[in-house]
Amino acid sequence: MAYFGLSVNMVAFMFYIMHHPFTSSANTVNNFLGISQASSVLGDFLADAYLGRAIIAFTMVVYIQMKHGWGSAFGSLALAMGISNAIFFVGTPLYRHRLSGGSPLTRVAQVLVAAFRKRNVPFSSSELVGLYEVAGKRSAIKGSGKLEHTDDFRCLDKAALQLKEDRPEPSPCRLCTITKVEEVKILLKLLPIPACTIVLNLILTEYLTLSIQQTYTMNTAMGHFKLPITCMPIFPGLSIFLILAFYYSTFAPLAC
Repeated sequence: MAYFGLSVNMVAFMFYIMHHPFTSSANTVNNFLGISQASSVLGDFLADAYLGRAIIAFTMVVYIQMKHGWGSAFGSLALAMGISNAIFFVGTPLYRHRLSGGSPLTRVAQVLVAAFRKRNVPFSSSELVGLYEVAGKRSAIKGSGKLEHTDDFRCLDKAALQLKEDRPEPSPCRLCTITKVEEVKILLKLLPIPACTIVLNLILTEYLTLSIQQTYTMNTAMGHFKLPITCMPIFPGLSIFLILAFYYSTFAPLAC
């Protein structure tokens, strides 16, 4: 709620209060959205390696801003964020804690480097010992089990080619376990899913900002009632909910 409420109201705030043109306001908020989403990836990386929306945003927050001013509106967003953080930390004892096995991005880099180093080694080489994996039931990654070898993305298997010249405890950038290689294969198989949402997320980001700019040129009066400009993104949001409800009730059962 805080994220989307801030995104929508910030466009109007920069235009009315800070006197920026709408184009500059929209670009600034779009940059804010991009940095926020990119920083979440960085935060996830740091947490894994070292530390172990709502319609209300378009209606209630806008109402608070109109009745009590910008300070109260942004204060309500800060309060909502504080409450969510408090709930998160209160529930900490109930979470399922997993041992930190290091950053998955580091393991991906190790597999790519190791596969590149051995790119010229054939699978039928006389120096080949086999595909490398640690002994025992547990993998070399803390808190994780072993993954079975698959024949997909055979070029990545070269990262796990154990040669006679490899030392008993080789560098992870030269020789990786089968489990590490299979993790990278799984990641590559998942890439089409977020790739399909790029256009959708682009549209969702634009309607949070450009729809405010478009609404500024429109007559938002409905009889004696005048709709606030900053609540206009609620209509694309409602249309998405209605279309999804129609899809799951009509088309989804046909696929079963």
